[in-house]
Amino acid sequence: MKVLINDCWGGFSLSTEFEDHLNSITDQLINNHELAARHNVLLVEEAIKFGLDKASGTFSELIVVDIPDGCEYNIHEYDGMESIDNIWIEVSKEDLSNGLSEKQMDMVLKGCSIKLK
Repeated sequence: MKVLINDCWGGFSLSTEFEDHLNSITDQLINNHELAARHNVLLVEEAIKFGLDKASGTFSELIVVDIPDGCEYNIHEYDGMESIDNIWIEVSKEDLSNGLSEKQMDMVLKGCSIKLK
């Protein structure tokens, strides 16, 4: 799964040109401060096509980070610079005691932690 984050001091933002582009191709309004998810496929794919430099807003340098599909994640932010600092899957104690599914095991092998529900 691809996640869009800011890689410089300042903060995550989209350029006005990129926001206009997104609004021209979809009915979804994507707001700078209320993005549904930074792994939104439309957002990430269009940012890559548009050019990450051109999609980046003021004081922002957007990059794409890959994490295993299906994992939850946290975006850590310090003075606007962001990183993915935790990725995990949630499993029940029952699932854990009965053995992880093949999909769950695959996600763990790709780097996801396990978090009990």
